[in-house]
Amino acid sequence: MCIPCNEERLNAKAAPPAKESRIARVNRKQPHLDAVLIGVVALVAASFLLPMIKSLNNDNIDSLSAGTLGGAIGLVVGYEIGRIKQ
Repeated sequence: MCIPCNEERLNAKAAPPAKESRIARVNRKQPHLDAVLIGVVALVAASFLLPMIKSLNNDNIDSLSAGTLGGAIGLVVGYEIGRIKQ
């Protein structure tokens, strides 16, 4: 038997393939999901917290709140479209 073949056989026996955790499998199947979720949570939180700011007038508060909520929805839709096209 040749030396490289023998080394491969010994390496295969010495290091059995490591099982992936469930989190690793999910992250491999859904790349960047954690970043998208953090962005969505931040934008939704901002859209609900903006009305509490009293230094802006109501039109500005409504515009900013609607914009951040729309951004969160756009982020989710863009992520899903990206997953479909892969």
